[in-house]
Amino acid sequence: MSQPAPVRPPEALHLLRFAYPGVVAVITVEAEGVRNVMPAGWHMPVSHEPPMWAVAVGHARFTHALLQKARAFVLQFFPLRHADWIIKTGRVSGREVDKIRHFHLPVAPARTVEGFWIRGAYAVVECRIHARHPAGDHDIVVGEVVDGFSLPGALDEEGRIAVEGVNPALYLGRSMFLDLSTGKRFSPLAKPQTGGGS
Repeated sequence: MSQPAPVRPPEALHLLRFAYPGVVAVITVEAEGVRNVMPAGWHMPVSHEPPMWAVAVGHARFTHALLQKARAFVLQFFPLRHADWIIKTGRVSGREVDKIRHFHLPVAPARTVEGFWIRGAYAVVECRIHARHPAGDHDIVVGEVVDGFSLPGALDEEGRIAVEGVNPALYLGRSMFLDLSTGKRFSPLAKPQTGGGS
């Protein structure tokens, strides 16, 4: 039986879509008095001891430039009801727009690291930058978890995310989310349908 030919870019790009669905994280970073917000679909825990979290950030992103100067970042996880501003903060650049003001995001200072978090998250993870690794057109930024908290009820009795209560922002890629409470897909960017007249 013959083996299939290896897939090569740009054909291989569609294979990256199998990373979804996943819970989108919102990264906040502050450096030299400049703050920014970026949603990230590519992130994961990478160590238990010490606890570490990694996030992939594209070289072209303003957040990437800030992370080169920063010593920390904060990850936040939000219920699906925040999907509108989450997706929209990823469609404008912090180079041109102060996203916190533009999207009226209520922020609070981080407890341990230099930085901030956005109110409304069901979990906040404060990370001190441990390492940066080049990975093609992205860098993998690894942070050591030094503080954080979750809202009461965010985890169930067995320590798993309480999906029914939290209804996390589950991202399908390409600006699409899945509502776990209804099983329906939706995009915050879709234009509302208007009724036809007669």
